[in-house]
Amino acid sequence: MTWTATSRYGLDVAPDGLALVHDFLNTASADWPRKPDLLADRALATEWIGSALATWASQWGAPVLDEVDLDTLSERDLAVLRRARAGLLESLCSRDFGTGGSAGGGDGDALAGLANLEVAVEAGFGLDGIVHFKPKGRGWRMLLGPVALEMRRAQDAGVWARLKTCKNERCRGAFYDRSRNNSGVWHDVRTCGNVANLRASRERRRQAAEQAVGRQARTR
Repeated sequence: MTWTATSRYGLDVAPDGLALVHDFLNTASADWPRKPDLLADRALATEWIGSALATWASQWGAPVLDEVDLDTLSERDLAVLRRARAGLLESLCSRDFGTGGSAGGGDGDALAGLANLEVAVEAGFGLDGIVHFKPKGRGWRMLLGPVALEMRRAQDAGVWARLKTCKNERCRGAFYDRSRNNSGVWHDVRTCGNVANLRASRERRRQAAEQAVGRQARTR
């Protein structure tokens, strides 16, 4: 089992359960290159959620697919999931770049919608005494419960700040920053990073040329 949303972009997934959150964010259609939004319709969403929950459950040793009814997924559920995804992307942009407009619509509505959601998970004990978790509820709740759990675990472990969105506003793909000092801003330095650096270099050359022309005009 794999994290299909993130792997389709050729990215390494976040460690442990945070991979579920990472994959959830990368269901969005990012520009590197652009892929389908996996929450755009019931067929795509059902396939992705089934795969994601199965992969997540394998980490906890809980066979959730025997109990999760994916046939109940409705268009309203998809709308809630997309709004929650936009809220999370907006929160990451706001945290790392001081603005969330590019990811969530620009006015904070996505963040407000995220704050109003309430979800839960069920905990149980295995025969070996190990605690496992499984989704609780139906529709959008069966996914966002595990997502919230893994967000909190990452926050408690001090690694939440390593889950980021690409600084390239045309991309905004989610990536896990494995740099030693957590200084990464591009999902891929060779693509988005190089494009941004080239653009900045051209702008510096343009400004230098304009300043040179201005100096020549003043000396005449």
